[in-house]
Amino acid sequence: NTEGYCCPLQSNPSPLPIGENALGYSEFLTQTWDTFLADYPAEVTKTAIGVSSTTESITTEYTIYKYVLAPRDWTRTVFLSAGCHGNEYEGFWGLYRIMRMIWDEGYKFPNLRKLRYNTRFVIVPIWNPWGVENRVRECPLGFPTQENLNTSVTVDDTTYAAFTSKECQAIKAIFDEYEGQLSFWADLHTDPFSATHTPSPYKKGCYGYAPDQSAINRVLYGLTVDFHNIIKAETEYSTNIPIYDTATTSVYREPGYGTGRGVPSAVL
Repeated sequence: NTEGYCCPLQSNPSPLPIGENALGYSEFLTQTWDTFLADYPAEVTKTAIGVSSTTESITTEYTIYKYVLAPRDWTRTVFLSAGCHGNEYEGFWGLYRIMRMIWDEGYKFPNLRKLRYNTRFVIVPIWNPWGVENRVRECPLGFPTQENLNTSVTVDDTTYAAFTSKECQAIKAIFDEYEGQLSFWADLHTDPFSATHTPSPYKKGCYGYAPDQSAINRVLYGLTVDFHNIIKAETEYSTNIPIYDTATTSVYREPGYGTGRGVPSAVL
């Protein structure tokens, strides 16, 4: 929502800084996640976990950070990430607003209290900082960042082995550090809505990917139905939003990286 609210509790910048108005990588962190450090100094930490990839023509490195939001009595750990594709602004802005809602206002709502007081959140708010800085989908090596997680990828006759990209190495570092501790991983993205997009079928609106027949898949489907109903009830928007409950976390219909590491995972 470029002019109103991302959630009913906090307003976004108006308009939301996307496209030509988008914030650079460092500006985004300074204006969003770094404010958690000031507001919750005893519970929030920021740590470098890697740097962005470089090439002969792209020589600037950007540090990739994790933020850990750890209430005193946490009992479980959830990993959240965004900014995989640098031009999917709503995904990484949305993650920030969600966490602000949970941490600033969660005490007011029974369904959010467990998230606020019993959950340690490990967050990589941007794992493709060069893409965010340059407002593009791909990482510096020329492919969509997630395609190099545990699989090789070929671009212009050059094949990159799994985890060649330093962006994917940063995600792997999280799984290595918190081996056996993660209850869930969600990676947040953005998708355009287009009622006339071809070829058909085309996923549009609010949807996600999770392994078929999994508990995460069923929860995701229910949440998408609820979100669909909220939109229809609160706006004059009359076109149905498709609901997809069959996709996996990999375009190759193989378990995605998180699932392969034994962590229930979804792409939202």
